Amino acid sequence: MGKLWNLIRGNSADKSGGKAESSGVNSKGVDSGKADSRKGDSRKVDSGKIDSSAQESKNADSGKIDFGIAESAKAESKSVDSSQNRLDIPNAAKSQNQASDKNHKQTSDKNQRQTPNQTPNQTQKSGEKEHEKKVILFDLDGTLLDSFEGIYEGFVRACEGDFTPTREQIFPLVGLPLLDMFSHLGYSKEEAPHRITRYKNYYRRICLEKTALMPGALEAVVMAKGFAHLGVVTTKMGAFSKQILQSLNILKYFQIIIGSEDVAHPKPHAEPILKALDSMPITPKDKVYMIGDTIYDLKAAKNAGVNGVWVKNGFGKELEGYGEYEFDNVLEAVEYIRHL
Repeated sequence: MGKLWNLIRGNSADKSGGKAESSGVNSKGVDSGKADSRKGDSRKVDSGKIDSSAQESKNADSGKIDFGIAESAKAESKSVDSSQNRLDIPNAAKSQNQASDKNHKQTSDKNQRQTPNQTPNQTQKSGEKEHEKKVILFDLDGTLLDSFEGIYEGFVRACEGDFTPTREQIFPLVGLPLLDMFSHLGYSKEEAPHRITRYKNYYRRICLEKTALMPGALEAVVMAKGFAHLGVVTTKMGAFSKQILQSLNILKYFQIIIGSEDVAHPKPHAEPILKALDSMPITPKDKVYMIGDTIYDLKAAKNAGVNGVWVKNGFGKELEGYGEYEFDNVLEAVEYIRHL
């Protein structure tokens, strides 16, 4: 029993020793393996590091070489570009100057070609504007001229020895030819010429003193001259009319003066208006205006086919509807016509 127990303990010890030895061997082997492995890894790492460092150094050197080459190439390229630019700048400037000279020459040639045509075109436009102007024909007594006092005194002198006409008798007769006026006063066709001569002789001496412009007449004439051709159509003698207009400093505004001695048939016949238009630029009749204060002016306008314009502050009364237009005075008439 004791021997058996010892045997069992011996085997157990042998086994434990074997295990210990085996464990020692294994531990040594493992430790040695691990050490060898760590040494091997260390050598590999160190070798890798060395190789990597060498490679990186090589690459770095290679990069430096490549970078230097690139920089050198870039510098050479820049130098070439700069040289080319230095060469191109004068050429570009020269080319630009040539283009500028060419454009200047073309513009100059164009202007030279156009210059000869400018004056005719301007003249043509000016002529067109002249042609587009309206025509305004003015009556004198009661329209532009305040002349009743001189006319009345002339009739008093002409009738002297027979009777003295009243103002009321003479006033509505103004605008008619002298022969018709004296006929209305009772003189026969045989007696009237003698009275007409006496009237003219006296009126010639006083007409300038006894005649003035109607209110607004000067302003009307000056305004009208800016947009229309102007003329005078009157039953007053043309010689007297020119003297009076000259003394009032407005004769210069008119292109034509038609008086009683200039026509065979005075107003209300169309002849005085048509004769005045013969001296004007050709103008459509709807742009022609006859401004007057009596029925004779309006009838003459209608007979001539032009616009009749009645001004109410003259000798004619109650003439509404006889003309195309009606105004209180000549200035209002001209202002209106200007905007038509």
